[in-house]
Amino acid sequence: MRRLRTRPAPSEPDLRHLYLWMVESGLQPVRRDRVRVDRSGSERMWLAVRQFVHDQFDRPLEVTDLRVDPARGELDYAFVVPS
Repeated sequence: MRRLRTRPAPSEPDLRHLYLWMVESGLQPVRRDRVRVDRSGSERMWLAVRQFVHDQFDRPLEVTDLRVDPARGELDYAFVVPS
């Protein structure tokens, strides 16, 4: 991790090192996604995605909330466990 701190920060976070650390530390990350249509009080509908990553003991490691306007964009998300 010290080696990574000396590099300039990228424009988007790269979590591959975090997932690699989890696996090397003996954790078994498990991902679960919840997808729903969100009509939170407005005429406009959104596609809402909540992603949970937890370990083999069901302790939360990461929670990500994504909201996509279906009329204007698309969600293209890939999750790969480092080898």
